[in-house]
Amino acid sequence: LIQVFINRFDSSETGVVPFHAHFGSVDAPIHFHMPDSWDPSTRATAYLQRLDENLQLVRSLSHDFQRSIISSRTSPNPHSSVHNTFQKDDLVLFQRLAPDEHLPAKLEPRYTGPFRVVSHDRNDISCRSLIDGAIRVFHVSRLNFSRAPMQMPFVWHNLVRRLISYACDPYVRTSIDFLVEYDDGSSLWDIADTLPFEDFCRSRPELAFLLFPASDPRPRLAALNRSRITAVAPGDRVYVDLRYYGSSWFKSLPLPDLFTTIYLLEYTYDSWANPSHTRIRVHCPLFNETFVVANAFVLHYGSQRWADS
Repeated sequence: LIQVFINRFDSSETGVVPFHAHFGSVDAPIHFHMPDSWDPSTRATAYLQRLDENLQLVRSLSHDFQRSIISSRTSPNPHSSVHNTFQKDDLVLFQRLAPDEHLPAKLEPRYTGPFRVVSHDRNDISCRSLIDGAIRVFHVSRLNFSRAPMQMPFVWHNLVRRLISYACDPYVRTSIDFLVEYDDGSSLWDIADTLPFEDFCRSRPELAFLLFPASDPRPRLAALNRSRITAVAPGDRVYVDLRYYGSSWFKSLPLPDLFTTIYLLEYTYDSWANPSHTRIRVHCPLFNETFVVANAFVLHYGSQRWADS
């Protein structure tokens, strides 16, 4: 009460009522105004009553002000009845993990499905599985449209039989293209992300880097080239894939069945190029050239010691 009375009167230093300086003077007759004559026994009760009334008025004014702000900001928004929604019978895919989560394995599918939309209520999408017919409810943020044609929703399930060949620079992922064979006997060039992709990359040493996370391969190559060569030794004869000379150059060659036939060159390792055995000289009789190679060449292209038919 003493503080209330002190702050009701003009300050000798500023000439302003402290309550007015803090809360303004418009509502001065209402806020924090106490009767001049009070019965001492009722002062505390009257003060609390007046404080409660003031606080209730402040809350009411604040609530009305906040509602006016919300109304002005949302007035341009369309009515909820015209918002974009998934339509009944749309085919969708469910994102298994949140956007900031990583797949447990490189070749794990990011999406499952497809599902057929049954209804869309607010942010909840009821979908029917095309596999077992079960109804599941998903959040709208975890769904994407499926590219599968409506008339054949399973067209992309279990289609890939094997990978036949590739046309790319193994160290440049943006150039990757694979010749894919499907269950119906057809084959076409496509970007593969299925389990046969891993088997194919493991069968071709030069594609080993594709099994690692998609990052700059140069540090990994540099570390590999600093390591000691142990897979071959001087005097070894190996057969090197013609693709080693570059993807663009290889594509320009007028050879029959260019991508379905593996063309090999005979190489012979001559001698070590340094005492630490991290470099070795290799000779190609067909081109009559000798050059120094490191471990990346040896492991990715230069360690096959026989030529298959």
